[in-house]
Amino acid sequence: MPIGIENIFFNYWMVSILILYILAMLPVVRRSFIENHSYKWNNVMLISFFIIIVILLAVPFQDNFLVPYPWNFFFVVFAGAWKVVVLIINFFNNKRENKKIEGPEPPDYKEYKRKTFHILAGCYLIGFGFAFLLNLLVYSIESPFILTNEFFQSVYFLTFIQDQHIIGISLLIFAFVGTFVVQLDAELLALNWPEVNFPFKKTIQDTNREVEENTFGAHLHMISGFAFSAILIYIFSPTPLIATYAVFATICISIFGDMFAALIGRRFGKHKWRFFNEKSIEGTVVGGIAGFVMGFIFIGWLGGLIGCIVIIATDIFLPKISKLSDNILNPLILSILFVFLMQFENLIQPIVSIGQIAKNVIEVPELNYKIAEGFWGTFPCVILLMGSTTIISLIIALKYKANQIKRLFTGSTEILD
Repeated sequence: MPIGIENIFFNYWMVSILILYILAMLPVVRRSFIENHSYKWNNVMLISFFIIIVILLAVPFQDNFLVPYPWNFFFVVFAGAWKVVVLIINFFNNKRENKKIEGPEPPDYKEYKRKTFHILAGCYLIGFGFAFLLNLLVYSIESPFILTNEFFQSVYFLTFIQDQHIIGISLLIFAFVGTFVVQLDAELLALNWPEVNFPFKKTIQDTNREVEENTFGAHLHMISGFAFSAILIYIFSPTPLIATYAVFATICISIFGDMFAALIGRRFGKHKWRFFNEKSIEGTVVGGIAGFVMGFIFIGWLGGLIGCIVIIATDIFLPKISKLSDNILNPLILSILFVFLMQFENLIQPIVSIGQIAKNVIEVPELNYKIAEGFWGTFPCVILLMGSTTIISLIIALKYKANQIKRLFTGSTEILD
């Protein structure tokens, strides 16, 4: 796709934001080793995934940004806007106590609620089908403020020229990274300042396991694993369409295989594996079947077989020899196997067709855009407004929140003079 100055500028601004998140994650990872936390190697893989993702975003592959302009621009704006939301919510006290359930608490209620959230990740797949409509919506805006000519040229290219499967995967990566930022904000606040109020605080309290206290939750491992897998598959796939099928298979096998194995195992699991008493035969069988069905739909029978084997292996065998959670292992192993599989012709035979929704519904001449005249519709205006906002925010943060910033990036609780 055409790469202009705005594309480069916002891509590396986005990369810079993600690097700051990595630096904020390091003290937590280091502390998990000092405390010999059971999730310490999961945290290593988590931050390793994110470092690799940042490197791949910083080095565009085949002249294509994995998160193309204007979506890297939207990420920068979203990240800043979300920080404002978090700061505003901090001003409101959260003194409400959770209502106690009368009588004995339902068994594994937290686990049922936790696994239900897994299926929300499947909503990202819906976004893939609407990639064209999202670009179309952005393109058809008239008289925008600080939306420059390159902005519309890029959106035009993405909407009417670029392969929509490439854009769909790019939007999935954008959604994964954006979701990761939202969840990581909540985790960092919970770990560093548990007394303050912040978005999703109650959700974290209701769904985190005891093993996830004082460390990153498993949902971060899953989202980072999906993002890493999507990029890995996209880079090594022979065509964007094959990459799409493989990404969909990876996500669905990981979500539904793990979810059904856990839910069925806890609800109906009566027979435990002799060599692994924590897992039930019923849960493993149903999880394997779910993995096969998801793989069969998007990759074919061979993909279904791989999905079944991977789910069973990460459910009962790998926990015995690995300290990594299935939220990390499932997408990682699946993506590596699918990358190998897609190098051979005719091995991927999906039974569904992932099309381009709404493509060619509206004729190009019917769409007209009008950029703002004068300084307000120029790239220097964008730099001035966003740059000045960033500088002012940093000055305020350093003046009034220096101790919190030091704790965030160093883990130290020492008071600054």
